[in-house]
Amino acid sequence: FDRFHENETDLYRILKVFYDDADGSVSGHQSSVQPGLGPLLTEYFPEMKYQSRYMSTVNVVGFENVKFRERITVVDEHFFDMFTYKFIAGDPSIVISEDNNIVLSRSYAEKFFGDKDPVGKSVTVISAQEMKNYIVTGIFENVSSNSTLQFNMVVNISNMSFLTRVKDADKILNSHWFDTYVQLEPGSSAADIDKRFHAFTSQYFEQFIQQSRDKGDWTREGNPYTFILQPMKNVHFDIAFGGNRRLQAAYILITIALTVLIIACINFVNLSIGMAGGRSKDIGIRKVAGAKKKQLLLQFWSESVIISFCAMIMGILMSTAILPVFNELSGKNLNIVELFSMKNILLIIGFSVTAGILSGIYPALIMSGFRPVDILKGKFRLSGKNNITKILVVTQFSLSIILIVMSISLGKQVDFLINKDLGYERDGLIGIFVQEQQNYNSSKRTVELFRERVIQNPNIRNMTATSSYFGLSGAPNYGIQGKQFHWSTIEENYIKTLEIRILQGKDFGKDGVNVPDAAIVNESFVTAYGIEDPVGKVLGREFSRKGMYKENITLDNMQIIAVVEDFHYGPLQGRLLPSIFCLRPMRDFRIMLVRIGPENIQDTIAFLEKKWTEIQPDKPFNYYFHEERLENLYNSEKRWSAIINYVSVITIIIACMGLFGLSLISVNRRVKEIGIRKALGAKVQQISGWILREFIFLVLLSNVVAWPAAYLFLQQYLETYVFRIDIGASLFIYAGMSSLIISVLTIAYTTVRSALRNPVDSLRYE
Repeated sequence: FDRFHENETDLYRILKVFYDDADGSVSGHQSSVQPGLGPLLTEYFPEMKYQSRYMSTVNVVGFENVKFRERITVVDEHFFDMFTYKFIAGDPSIVISEDNNIVLSRSYAEKFFGDKDPVGKSVTVISAQEMKNYIVTGIFENVSSNSTLQFNMVVNISNMSFLTRVKDADKILNSHWFDTYVQLEPGSSAADIDKRFHAFTSQYFEQFIQQSRDKGDWTREGNPYTFILQPMKNVHFDIAFGGNRRLQAAYILITIALTVLIIACINFVNLSIGMAGGRSKDIGIRKVAGAKKKQLLLQFWSESVIISFCAMIMGILMSTAILPVFNELSGKNLNIVELFSMKNILLIIGFSVTAGILSGIYPALIMSGFRPVDILKGKFRLSGKNNITKILVVTQFSLSIILIVMSISLGKQVDFLINKDLGYERDGLIGIFVQEQQNYNSSKRTVELFRERVIQNPNIRNMTATSSYFGLSGAPNYGIQGKQFHWSTIEENYIKTLEIRILQGKDFGKDGVNVPDAAIVNESFVTAYGIEDPVGKVLGREFSRKGMYKENITLDNMQIIAVVEDFHYGPLQGRLLPSIFCLRPMRDFRIMLVRIGPENIQDTIAFLEKKWTEIQPDKPFNYYFHEERLENLYNSEKRWSAIINYVSVITIIIACMGLFGLSLISVNRRVKEIGIRKALGAKVQQISGWILREFIFLVLLSNVVAWPAAYLFLQQYLETYVFRIDIGASLFIYAGMSSLIISVLTIAYTTVRSALRNPVDSLRYE
């Protein structure tokens, strides 16, 4: 990731570092920094050649009669001087030099303009009730998948106040909502700059540091925070800033690939040893003719490496063919061309040769150690009980069983997330984006006008609005007493529309509790803050915070009128936090939630769209079915479940291929013994059971080995989910029974066929 930038070694992201007031140690890092920080950096540090702030915001973009709700990225003028992205049209150094410039990705240029040349044409951006025309000054190639920064529409930072409706947004120093990147002059020392950040912080943030002291939040000498440089190459996989899930995904895929390869190598070792008897005379003659052990070792190793090399070529061809399927399955956009860099080709070849050598070591040592006298006299036999082979079989099936357990559990976890009771009725719920950026009054007016036009429709059961992206992400949150809590501005019929259960008190609008200072809290809020008899209690000043949009974003002096049962307003991947729901107009409404009946759904949607167009002709009708969107939130889990399912099937097939080969070799060695047993009256089921017994024992032993390991892996993986399934014994029993049945079916043909053979033919075998 991000290694393709020409200035890659000089690119850094700014991180904010916080210190603990108790002992002065580092308490945390934050990648989101103040919007006004960027220009101050280049002013203070002469080593910083360029800086660019980076943030995306959603607005309406239109061309002629076509309108879309799109994400627009705002950056500083030198962004494309710092980062290397291929331009199809326009000069990267000046494409966003003016306030009204906009550049588009190739896909978005086609989306808006079709096959026409978009350069010089105008697009309109609508923010709240205002419009602004932009001239397309450049087209860049679609951003590659190995870029951390992903964008399709880019404008100059000077548009930030217009796009967010926040006055002087790019000069704010007391709120964090930007990523900021810098490019150092060649040869500059990042470590030296890091040392000087303390003085920089003292100079430019003295006012805010003093405020922390006045409130008692910082009582030590020095600053409560500073900044450091993070190399661009480390950004994508930074565990502290969202990279943990990416790293986990990479580690899982690497582990899966190695597991499959190990199982294949074990097969090669076992089958090579099993077939050694067929090559014994060849080896004996070579030794008699003067072949030395080193020469035989080289021969067997060469064979192993050639087989591995051929498998590598087949693997590359198969990967090329199935890559589109894998991309769809994994949700990635991997490109086979990007895979074949010289570094990767050498890595693949080296890995293939290593796999061939490692898997060929033991068979080579076994076969090169045969005594020619014993071989040529017909006295050759493999030594002892073949314990190494048995250990390898157990290892092979243990790995397969672990994957089976993971496959079953991931499927259960996905089902659990999708079907869990969320604490509200989600059927028949439609979300509609209000699209009034940072403007409470406009958003409130939009909601009221829409309600007036739609509520008379008999298929519209109820309607409300909220300041949070309900079901899509958490509401705004603050920290009090070491605990995080959520808050949302809602409409008075929010509880009724969602059919949330009230445990204590009464809903808004009932018995006169319809004042702006009324609040409803959830169970977790009462528990977290230890409030006894919460109904009627008034929130104190500790719940008062200044916001970055308005100075009156405060939650104090609100009276709790009801306590509702905990419900999940956000995805289940996150924690269910203590929550406050109030009527106080602190933030614009983001989502309207409309509950519709099950009849004539498409007609109802068409009706809603028509009424929306009447009040908002300049904004697209963007809606979603809440039930579908909830399922989409867990697409990542679904993809992982599918990947593990496929891999489990592949690994068990490979393991069974090895088991089948070993059983065939085992039976062929015992042809004479089987014939004698049958001649003495042994029945088919007795002979079959006798042969099966050894392999069944190995599979059972594999389960004993696999279960503890699978439990530890599963426990560690599920810990990433706040809400998760319980790991029950039935999961392991099912996996064990599955592996046992599959292994028995695999070798049943060989054993039954050998048991049914005529003993006369068996005794004539030699």
